[in-house]
Amino acid sequence: MASLTVDLSTNSISFDFLIPCGSATGNELSYERGVLTFHHILFYYVGPSVYHSSSNDRAALWIASIGSVSELPTEVRSALPEELPQGPISHYFYSLTTNSFIVVVASSAAFDWQ
Repeated sequence: MASLTVDLSTNSISFDFLIPCGSATGNELSYERGVLTFHHILFYYVGPSVYHSSSNDRAALWIASIGSVSELPTEVRSALPEELPQGPISHYFYSLTTNSFIVVVASSAAFDWQ
């Protein structure tokens, strides 16, 4: 994930990805940019929160080949709110950059190559 944009004026969340699409010369991966946009947001969650007023002194959750590794307990929401309407799109992401889980529930979504 290259970036995450929450647009309150349009009630949308966009994820900007650099997606490996094959090998270029010299066996280097070739990346193409794509944007996944969720519209009519019903719920979103980032946890553990990466936005904190003090230095990075909070417990962290790390994903490894053996599963999740955490030295200290962390607060990660494990269930969606019960009051959501039937039929929305729900998607879970893990961001290595922010070391957090991102949950988005929306009425619709679209992917576009940039």
